[in-house]
Amino acid sequence: MPSSDYPSLMPLGNGFAATVPSAILKAVAWTESGWRQYTRRGTPLVSFDFGYGIMQVTTGMAGAFGSLIGSLDPVTQSRVASEYVFNIGYGARMLTQMFAALPQIGSGDPSIAENWYDALWAYNGWGWVNNPN
Repeated sequence: MPSSDYPSLMPLGNGFAATVPSAILKAVAWTESGWRQYTRRGTPLVSFDFGYGIMQVTTGMAGAFGSLIGSLDPVTQSRVASEYVFNIGYGARMLTQMFAALPQIGSGDPSIAENWYDALWAYNGWGWVNNPN
């Protein structure tokens, strides 16, 4: 993805537009970071497992899962860490990828929050602590 672009969302199939309900994005951002991109000192918020920013993006980031450099290009990693809009967009992209890849819940309509159950559970790992129940 060119560095000047924002992340595009994964097509969801079945004729549904690529979208994530705003309530889902707000809930993930609150749960992951308390809606913070930065620490009180103004540095990017980074968790113990190298989740970055408001959406706590770990996949592909330096330090995450033992990777010294991360699998994302350095420009994308920098934008995830430093730009809250890019961070939210990247998190939304990850959510749509999971939504599209997992079995359909309910009608499969992405505008219905309950249909995001498995994608939300997968977003930060399948551990019981991350179960949206």
